[in-house]
Amino acid sequence: MNHWLTFGMSNYQTSGFSDTSRHMTHAFAGRRHYVEPPKPITAWKRLDGHVVRWDYESIEDVNRLIPPLPIPSRLDKFGVGAALQAKQLDRVLSTIIGTAWRENTVAYVTNWTPQFQPLIEKLAPKFLVFDIVDDVLSFPYRMNKERTEAAWSKLAAQANLVVAVSETLQQDAIRRWQRPVQVLSNAVDADHFSTPSRNVPKGVQHSPVPRVGFAGSINHWLDYELILHMVRAHRGVCWYFAGRRGHFGDVATQRAHDAVFAEPNVHYVGELSYHELPGFLHAMDVLWLPRKANRASAASSPLKLFEYLAVGKPIVALGVPVPKDVERLIYHVEHPTLENFEDCFQHAMAEYKGESPSLWESRRHAAGQRTWKQRVEAVIDALMT
Repeated sequence: MNHWLTFGMSNYQTSGFSDTSRHMTHAFAGRRHYVEPPKPITAWKRLDGHVVRWDYESIEDVNRLIPPLPIPSRLDKFGVGAALQAKQLDRVLSTIIGTAWRENTVAYVTNWTPQFQPLIEKLAPKFLVFDIVDDVLSFPYRMNKERTEAAWSKLAAQANLVVAVSETLQQDAIRRWQRPVQVLSNAVDADHFSTPSRNVPKGVQHSPVPRVGFAGSINHWLDYELILHMVRAHRGVCWYFAGRRGHFGDVATQRAHDAVFAEPNVHYVGELSYHELPGFLHAMDVLWLPRKANRASAASSPLKLFEYLAVGKPIVALGVPVPKDVERLIYHVEHPTLENFEDCFQHAMAEYKGESPSLWESRRHAAGQRTWKQRVEAVIDALMT
């Protein structure tokens, strides 16, 4: 395969967080093409785009394909608009890649963007990969469940290969669609995160007391009540958070978040670019991932967990499944309580203080076995067999 065509989860140049679709695109060794997510209906008010024609530009050796204005499904019951947009995209791809682009191109889409389904159906790529990366419908977002599930079913039927990042998502997909689904957990750019950086972001203070850091989306999936307990129980620790603040789902979660960030030993350093992230993580003494123990967390394969491994520092993970081959490298509990959370934290602090053996090298080695390049290669191997 010479080309990789991603139907993206987010705009290619989105800052403040990373996602599987962009990582998979970057890891492909050949020519890469990235379709931006469909524009919102409000784009019509600003006339932000063309009715049918696609725009494209080259950024960082990736061809970014910009969709035309969206066609509401209720106005396109017979798929005429989707067919026209697919025909125009086919022309763009034929110009960039060649008229036989289907023969040497992997088309890749995740379950975060069911809106792409009518376009992909009409475009008819020869090699389609459908990646299940989250239990999307369990998140507190407004999504039409029936329409989303119908789109997923069509994508799964059209796909040559369906993969999922966790066994929970795999089993759910098999029950839904009665077809084989392969587990491929998320991965990491190990070289990017394992290299120490002196570029420490602003807001991270030089301090004689331990620094515990979190990097990721700050939204509904963090366990703020547990976080608040730890922050108040350990006043002699500086707790740092980096990432984009997102949707909290309800007023109670928003208030719990606000209470955490009102504490004097809690520091928010803002959104960091992907290039700034290693500097932040290496400046910490302990890294943690305090997620709520719920359905979404149980089905997840958090990107941050593997990025933390590449850094090598002690890790505390809560509420998420940890792959068996790295269990001994992470202080974790899938169903956290105050007591076992505290126990995990004390083990991490003991390693940081040198009171227990360092697992730094073992973590970095484990991260090197889970790269995005290896995940892309596994996808291509599965397609070709």
